[in-house]
Amino acid sequence: MPTNDAVNTLDDLWERDLAGYEIAPGYYLELEHGLMGFFPAITTRDGEIVVCLARSQLSRVLKCLPARPARIGELFLLVNKSNGLAFNLSHPRERGKWLKPFLILSEKKLASLCARENSFAWSPGLL
Repeated sequence: MPTNDAVNTLDDLWERDLAGYEIAPGYYLELEHGLMGFFPAITTRDGEIVVCLARSQLSRVLKCLPARPARIGELFLLVNKSNGLAFNLSHPRERGKWLKPFLILSEKKLASLCARENSFAWSPGLL
């Protein structure tokens, strides 16, 4: 068992006590199109994909985005709600490496972002 408490990848969770983590669905918005590619809603500040634990939260995000045909996607997540970190278990390996954690938007953070203009955008290219 690693002595460092940092969790930088899903691999860091092996042989650890997962108290505080739970498996939950996560939801995201993406452009609906007939092309190959993934064009999700992202935050303009850091370019992170917008992922929420409640599908209903995405309606607030959709109102802040330029009007485009969109759909809601679902992920299978390992989530720690106390620190807001999640790991995507739907596709846990990418090119042989464990995926890094990402932040889940809490209700408070979502409200803060929605109160500002241009907090969200559609991804300009493939992710």
